[in-house]
Amino acid sequence: MKEPFVCFSVVFLGVRLIMASDTIAINCTKAVIKGKYGSSVILPCWLTSEMNAESLEIRWYRPDQFSSPLLFYQNHKIITKYQDTYRNRSSLTARNPQSAGLKQGDVSLRLDNLGLQDIGVFHCYVSGDKSYNDNTVKLNVTALGSLPFLSLKYYHDSVNVSCSSCGWFPQPSLMWKSTSEKGDALSDPQSLIYSEQENGLFCIYSWVILSSSDSNLISCSVTLSEDEKRIVSMDLGARLSVDNSGVWKILFTLALLCVLALVGTGLFLYRKHKSEYEKVNSAEPVGEQPKDTNLKDLRKAAVTITFDMETCNKEYLRFNSQGDVVRDNAADKYKGLGFPYELCKMASVLTPSQKSHFS
Repeated sequence: MKEPFVCFSVVFLGVRLIMASDTIAINCTKAVIKGKYGSSVILPCWLTSEMNAESLEIRWYRPDQFSSPLLFYQNHKIITKYQDTYRNRSSLTARNPQSAGLKQGDVSLRLDNLGLQDIGVFHCYVSGDKSYNDNTVKLNVTALGSLPFLSLKYYHDSVNVSCSSCGWFPQPSLMWKSTSEKGDALSDPQSLIYSEQENGLFCIYSWVILSSSDSNLISCSVTLSEDEKRIVSMDLGARLSVDNSGVWKILFTLALLCVLALVGTGLFLYRKHKSEYEKVNSAEPVGEQPKDTNLKDLRKAAVTITFDMETCNKEYLRFNSQGDVVRDNAADKYKGLGFPYELCKMASVLTPSQKSHFS
């Protein structure tokens, strides 16, 4: 009776081993994965048996979105039509350099360009011909904001110091620290204002009022955690010294610059006008230039002149009978000062038709 029982036990254990070999078990990291806003992160998941996952179906999806996975692997390729907002920023990857990827059962997910919408739970679902299983990974995203900006407003015996910074997630904390001759002292913010940007990140603003006599170094720190913080410091004593004693120096410098600018402008205008004046005086007179005399051209333009012999002084002039030719009658007789005397009172120019009329 013992031999049949032993045979049955062996067969039963063999069947259990075969069924166990077909069971899919998924391991995912239990710790919360932390990612930086705008950076990349890996969500580690792998099959316990390290079986080859190249022929399996792999589906990564958000809660209640099984039918709309952010990554869907089937038939040895990724089906891109299911990706939606995760298109071009989700992919299967090895969880570490030693991993062989899908061949070793590594089904880890890589996410790029992290945003606030990625915060939360991610499901990893793997199925084969005879079994399936799933597991989850939790992701948290933080954003490290800009370096704080300090600004000062002076009063009679005090100074108002404000600190502002943007681009944080979640809401950061802010702390003031002042160093003076009395020692270090932590200053609680007298006001703390948060505001949310369009992309969901936060801005923080605060100010403190300090005495200008005993405060030398002031610092403002904005913090998410010990590893995620921004600090800026300012030597308040040096700034006060410059602002109080250097006002007149600054005003004098500005006045001197204005005077130099006026002098320079005056010299420039003087030289400009002087240069233009010299150019005008050195240039040749502008006007009608003398033309070469051409007797032939003058003869072509000749007109007939008829003198009124009755009004002319015949003592000095001698005319022909028509009155259109005149000669000097007394050039040799009358010389010296006062010559020539008035020869004619008037003369007229006659056209050819007028000339024929008088002739």
